[in-house]
Amino acid sequence: MKEQNIHESGVELSEKLIRLSSLLRFMERRQAIEHGLTPLQNTIIQLCYEEEQKGNFLMPQILSNLLMITPATLSVALKTLERKKLLHRYRSKEDKRSHLLQLSD
Repeated sequence: MKEQNIHESGVELSEKLIRLSSLLRFMERRQAIEHGLTPLQNTIIQLCYEEEQKGNFLMPQILSNLLMITPATLSVALKTLERKKLLHRYRSKEDKRSHLLQLSD
């Protein structure tokens, strides 16, 4: 009896987490659209902001791995964000082959 209750509680929790996840994705898409961004562009802005708050800057290679997208897909999104003057890329001082991403002021 106890195992059945635990199992039912686990199923209920799982269903609630799935609904919460769907709601959060919906809200994120709506927020992106309100700001003229795609969900991917919005996520990039959020991740860059979070890293900048820690004093770090993201590299495109790390970002594409983190988001599990191709470098080409990321490049298109970054170019759009640069064109909208929301973000800029600059060369790393330590490794001239690498770029860092920084949000615009």
